[in-house]
Amino acid sequence: MKKKTDFVTNSSSCSFVAWGINIEIEELKEKYGKNLLELYKDRVKKGEKKHWSNIEELTLDDFMDDIICSIEDAADLECGSMPYDENIMIGISPFSIKNDQSLLEFKESICEKFKNFGMDINPEDLDQIEEGWMDN
Repeated sequence: MKKKTDFVTNSSSCSFVAWGINIEIEELKEKYGKNLLELYKDRVKKGEKKHWSNIEELTLDDFMDDIICSIEDAADLECGSMPYDENIMIGISPFSIKNDQSLLEFKESICEKFKNFGMDINPEDLDQIEEGWMDN
């Protein structure tokens, strides 16, 4: 008999656990979309990210079409969105904290990632996000 000892899931269930924020997708696009696109373009030019077409022709609408990938590629933040929700959760998994790092230092490092694209988030503004859902 086989015994499964690690995380078990199926393709119709998802979860998101992070220290971060929950923001309306449209607000994020309107206020920070251009900054995210510029940050992404800079990362492509530096060779940190790959892009399969002419980066200068990438439009804001095309870039923000897949909001989760856009944020993850531009800002190295993790994202999640519940099905049919108008909000997006953005942050970093608490499991990525370093052994010698305090929680405050960890939160400050998350805030730096937000500041890279113009979002002024303070450590006390971050929430512990734990969401799970299943598509039936």
